[in-house]
Amino acid sequence: MKSQAQTVKSADADSKRSGLFARHWLDLNGTQMTMLAGVLLITLLVYLRCLGNELVYDDHPMIVDNPYIRQWSFVWRSITRDVWWFLSSGRMTHSAYYRPLENIWIGLGYQLVGFNPVGWHCLKIALHLIVVMLSFRLAQLLSGSVEAALLTALAFGTLPVHAEAVVWATAIPEPLSAAFELGALCSFIQDSQVGRRRLFWPLVLFGLALLSHESAVVFPLIVAAYVFLLDTSPKPAPDEPSRWTSLGGRVRETVVRSAPFFGVALLYMGLRAIVLGPEWILGFTHTKTTASMATGTAGASTHARRPYTWPNAIDDPGGTRRVSETPRDAVGDRARA
Repeated sequence: MKSQAQTVKSADADSKRSGLFARHWLDLNGTQMTMLAGVLLITLLVYLRCLGNELVYDDHPMIVDNPYIRQWSFVWRSITRDVWWFLSSGRMTHSAYYRPLENIWIGLGYQLVGFNPVGWHCLKIALHLIVVMLSFRLAQLLSGSVEAALLTALAFGTLPVHAEAVVWATAIPEPLSAAFELGALCSFIQDSQVGRRRLFWPLVLFGLALLSHESAVVFPLIVAAYVFLLDTSPKPAPDEPSRWTSLGGRVRETVVRSAPFFGVALLYMGLRAIVLGPEWILGFTHTKTTASMATGTAGASTHARRPYTWPNAIDDPGGTRRVSETPRDAVGDRARA
């Protein structure tokens, strides 16, 4: 009898360990985990057809024609340069984009899959599935409903608006930044709901989001909005009953809890100034620079080679208009010219 009891106890312990992730992070039972797995499977099936795609457009200068991608130094050199630094051997700043994690992803991706398009698309699909799962967790934390979270994850995973960011191999910054921002917000809300004020992981994930895409700089406003409008978990202490019922108390709590994130954003702006130069800190310089790059090096020859690439070339086959003057497009054309 004693041996049988020990066996049952051991089986229960194994079951608890296997369900640790579901219980303590997602707070789901077996049926709900199966439904979430179904949502992820549907998302996977939607994007499987992209595995037949080739590498296109900016994939060529960033991956195929990148002379440094075979070197491990490409990874660490990308930390101290803008995203297009590999277009020349010097320290010239080519764009206002400081996204070191984009190039680090590309460098590590090459070491994993080489120039195989299927491998690159598999990496992007895997990243998208992670973001879908994080969107589920965020909706679950905000709504308290597993059903609402499942619908949110299904909609997020299959919306056509996300197709370009998923199927384009080098469209890395947006989904990578989204993964870090969602992770940071989930961690912040989860700790807040249980009365903890630990900020280490939310701040680290926010910093990684900033190094993936500059749009993450608005994340502190999202934190502030959550604390001010939605966070009611901190209970008023007996000696300060009006802490959360008064407008002043909410404003003070919002400022205090979002201030570290604004501090990280300021550090990021300082890092941009060091790496790109003070004149590039807000990204205003890139318009004139990239326009001149497009004018001087792309020109009509780019339209002649790829008349179907840019929307403004479709209705202008003669090439009288210039190519798109966004930094990424203009620099990409410069590399291909």
